[in-house]
Amino acid sequence: MIPGLLNSASAGSVIGFTDTSYIKECLFQKYIKHFIHSIPPTCPVLLILDSYKSHVSYACASLCYNNNILLYALLPHTTYILQPAELSFTYLKQAYDKEQFDTLSMQPSLQPSIPTSSLKTKIKTLNIRVEQLETELKVTKDELKTFKSPSICSLCLALKYPLPYTLQLVENSDQAAN
Repeated sequence: MIPGLLNSASAGSVIGFTDTSYIKECLFQKYIKHFIHSIPPTCPVLLILDSYKSHVSYACASLCYNNNILLYALLPHTTYILQPAELSFTYLKQAYDKEQFDTLSMQPSLQPSIPTSSLKTKIKTLNIRVEQLETELKVTKDELKTFKSPSICSLCLALKYPLPYTLQLVENSDQAAN
């Protein structure tokens, strides 16, 4: 994990990693335990999941059941059914992202403290992936923003925050190093 990654995160934030980039049962249990603290204990909560094996284990299902969380696991390859529901949240997410971007732009002290070399490498990697997708799929960055596919989730940062903003972070990191 990158040292200081949670320094500028919201209070109560947690983070988890796996060596394979796929969620494992222990990481999902960590998520559920964190989720339990954010829901009212008296009301049942419906949690809709894909059918990935770590989500439907007996231990996770028991943990949810004991904490009044109703699990609903979708059949494999059916998560696209909920995609139209995503549209109603698009404007809210865009407004939230814009507000977050504006806040970070106006208050340099709130900007993430990521080492310069690490950030430059990530920027280069993300740009290469965007260019590859543009070439291979013959689409533009704006068109890529409309995709809702896990195969391009790694592009999220580059697409949500334009390159000039990311370069601004690099410049701020360079200044901090001097």
